[in-house]
Amino acid sequence: MPSLQAQREAAERYDRLAGTGLTSKDSREIIRAAEDGRVDILFVARHPAGPAGVSGVGSDPSPNGDRALRDLLERATVTTLVKGGAVYLLPSGAVPGGGSAAAVFRY
Repeated sequence: MPSLQAQREAAERYDRLAGTGLTSKDSREIIRAAEDGRVDILFVARHPAGPAGVSGVGSDPSPNGDRALRDLLERATVTTLVKGGAVYLLPSGAVPGGGSAAAVFRY
């Protein structure tokens, strides 16, 4: 399990790289990047909800929409780990940049 220090350093890296094209808060982009092996660091909210940029999910306030988002982010989590990335599961509201997920890309 990563240490709190490693988590802080990962969040600082996200903040430093924000706006450079090497980070994203868009779940759809994060999921594609994870599948391509581009996600180096993934931050995921324990209870993702709300508009997250997932096609067909973002505007659905129902439990089914939240469930679909959780399923997609779970897939991104597993894929990131399998491809050598780090994953931080955080309380809602603690994801860098806000939202349900954020990522730092390798390239």
